[in-house]
Amino acid sequence: FIAQAANALEAVLGAVALEHGHARSISFAQEHLLPALKLLLQRQDLKLGGEEWNPIKTLQHRMHKLSGVNVTFRQMPNTAAASGPSKARKQLETAVFKVGCYTMTPDGDENTGKLLGVGYGASLVEARKDAAAKILPKLERNRR
Repeated sequence: FIAQAANALEAVLGAVALEHGHARSISFAQEHLLPALKLLLQRQDLKLGGEEWNPIKTLQHRMHKLSGVNVTFRQMPNTAAASGPSKARKQLETAVFKVGCYTMTPDGDENTGKLLGVGYGASLVEARKDAAAKILPKLERNRR
């Protein structure tokens, strides 16, 4: 899998370099390929730079950098019925914890922020990581 992904990335970068030059291919990689690669590695439970990639840290950093806003996570009642697509049902069946990721208001009030997303997990940490991992791709799409 890794070799195939590396070959595909090399082909894309080579095409951009041939078409638009070396400098443009570097900026393309930094802007488009690296964020996607980090998400891919996280989903494959691989390690990046010797340390497991943490979507919570990444989300906090990006939110603060993009808008100066901090995020917080709050546990929510996990009362959702197991209905809908099978993937969602399976996730709810194995989840014990449900958390919401909220923006913090400028005054630091954690209870009035906007809900960004919801995550589920067998622990609070897993639920927070799940929520952050679901929000990150939305941030990338909104940046463009």
